Amino acid sequence: MKHLHLQIHAERYGERRKALGFQFRDGLVQQFVHFLESQDGAGPIRAAMALQWEVTASPACGRCGQVRRLTVARHFLMYLKAFLPDTEIPVPGLLTEERRPRPHLYSDEEIVGMQQATRAL
Repeated sequence: MKHLHLQIHAERYGERRKALGFQFRDGLVQQFVHFLESQDGAGPIRAAMALQWEVTASPACGRCGQVRRLTVARHFLMYLKAFLPDTEIPVPGLLTEERRPRPHLYSDEEIVGMQQATRAL
């Protein structure tokens, strides 16, 4: 895909997201576009390319960052598919987010007990 066309699509995608009321920061979309442009293939964009881009994330971004990157890529590819019908979109749920453990809510009795224990110190 030619550099200019992807850049134009990315800009229009950002404009539409903003017009729909979404907060849109184009950093990840631009990174994805640059990645796509770096690929040698002249054919359609494949779902595997989005997965390949997602795993190139810094290890510091963690699993949640990878899921976020793949979500951004999926949304952009859904938009792009309207103009480039051969574009493949990765299916949702390929990556699962790490879930935080369910928080413990202290009962009134537990709070009173902790306060009493603190006073005893």
